[in-house]
Amino acid sequence: MGKKQRERQRIASIPDSEERVFIATGKLIEEGFDYARLDTLFLVHPISWKGSLQQ
Repeated sequence: MGKKQRERQRIASIPDSEERVFIATGKLIEEGFDYARLDTLFLVHPISWKGSLQQ
């Protein structure tokens, strides 16, 4: 099992009664990350870098 799959399983195993804070790189979370309980998202990315961040 790869690192991304292990992390997704760890996230899924956290009980709904506990609060969660995720700190991850774009490569770990990737485009299309979907988590139903997520209500706030901070995108922190170097703005001057011409890369994968698009809004």
